[in-house]
Amino acid sequence: MEHVQRNMPKSLYALKPNELIGALALERPYQGKQIYKWLVRGAKSFSEMSDLPVALRERLEAEMPSMGSSRIISNQRDQSGTVKLGIELRDEAVIECVILTDREERKTACLSSQVGCAMGCTFCRTGTMGLLRNLEAHEIIEQFVHLRTIEPDISHIVFMGMGEPLANFTEVMKAIERLHDPEGFNIGYRKITV
Repeated sequence: MEHVQRNMPKSLYALKPNELIGALALERPYQGKQIYKWLVRGAKSFSEMSDLPVALRERLEAEMPSMGSSRIISNQRDQSGTVKLGIELRDEAVIECVILTDREERKTACLSSQVGCAMGCTFCRTGTMGLLRNLEAHEIIEQFVHLRTIEPDISHIVFMGMGEPLANFTEVMKAIERLHDPEGFNIGYRKITV
């Protein structure tokens, strides 16, 4: 089977189901929704997507071996159950995201919105490093995906990781829309704090 080289997206998490159709040259429109649902479930490769034809899975695996653009490089857990992940981005920048557990055992994802921070708060280690760049929406979403591989029952999101979310408003709002999407991660707006 001959593979056509095309511009593949940086991350499948950057795309909505209808955008996956064109980006992945899918022959059937419903396949965009199928792939989207697998991404939400945490699929790590196309080979896991058992409701797609084998030939399509093989083609997509050859063309785009990675679903996202980041990877976990460290995983720390303390006695309280808090989990902190170090995430390396495509440009080798490193960000952090955290799972917080409250007294009721509710799990909250604490997400970063920037690499570094321009606010300069002296009490915050991130504030002392300066702003390197804003995160793109898919990089914010991928933090949530990585955290869910550790704790699938995350029910809330708070933007209080690295960076100032309002200084990256457009990308944070795109990420929130995707995280809220009832066809996707389905996190209620009332469970997301900026």
